[in-house]
Amino acid sequence: MCRWFSKKPKVEDPVIEQPVPMVDKPSPQPNISVNAITISLPGQTPFLSVELVGRLQWPEPDQVQVWAPSIPDTNSMDPTYDSGHHVVYLRPLSDANRDYLAGELRVGDIAVYDNGLARITHRVSRIGADDKGRWFRFKGDNRNTEDIYLVRDYHIMAIAVAIIY
Repeated sequence: MCRWFSKKPKVEDPVIEQPVPMVDKPSPQPNISVNAITISLPGQTPFLSVELVGRLQWPEPDQVQVWAPSIPDTNSMDPTYDSGHHVVYLRPLSDANRDYLAGELRVGDIAVYDNGLARITHRVSRIGADDKGRWFRFKGDNRNTEDIYLVRDYHIMAIAVAIIY
């Protein structure tokens, strides 16, 4: 186990279920490419199309993967999203692209990092640097305190680009 994770984790503050947006219709399945997201129900004209622009466009489209994992019911990101929602991420396929992704993260972005024990999806709350390089602090929207981990570039796994309710 690396030194970064050698401290015993503190008990997280209690998480209370918060209301989140819900849709009482069939869940649409997104058609996703690297620089655009189109959402439609089967056999229908798309009702939402989002083009990823600016810093969300990837310089090497063949080096990124669109990733939409299932959302666990932890309530840590309520009311932004909850289990049953689709969060769409861009995930780099190489270390060089992971460094690029980390360099594009800003305070307020939602990202996934690996803390050595689990993958955590929270919002970037602070960014800084020390003699070891850039670091990030994350916090769940429904939490009172930041995560205990000092996250480095190489821990970043993906950045959220869309939430489908």
